Amino acid sequence: ENQGGSNPDVEMQRIELTPLVKMPLCPGDSWCLIDFKWFMKWKRYPDNYPGTIDNAKLFAGSETQTLKKYCMNKVDYELIPIADWNKLVNWYGFIEGQRPIDRKVVEYEEYLKYCKSRSLSFRVGAISKERP
Repeated sequence: ENQGGSNPDVEMQRIELTPLVKMPLCPGDSWCLIDFKWFMKWKRYPDNYPGTIDNAKLFAGSETQTLKKYCMNKVDYELIPIADWNKLVNWYGFIEGQRPIDRKVVEYEEYLKYCKSRSLSFRVGAISKERP
């Protein structure tokens, strides 16, 4: 396991991450998938220490680290900006050998944004444009 560095207290962590998690999706930005159960434990910490980040449940196979065919946002994973991912990995560590699951935001049609990489796409939200 890749152990994290020293952790600021949980309130300071939330102060640092909250503005980033609430950022709008912008085409070209990178966001990461993180195991939803782990993320919920972190949100409840210090009542429930989340431990090392482990995205194994998102993979169909641990050898290839191919994502499962059907993963749902807010059920299987949470989408977080890459800056948040890097902070969480620094604080809690990451299972050795796993690769981060990062996706670029792309605009699709006029009103939707997706995080997309090769053949796998996730619809993650609406663009904040006003409809004419």
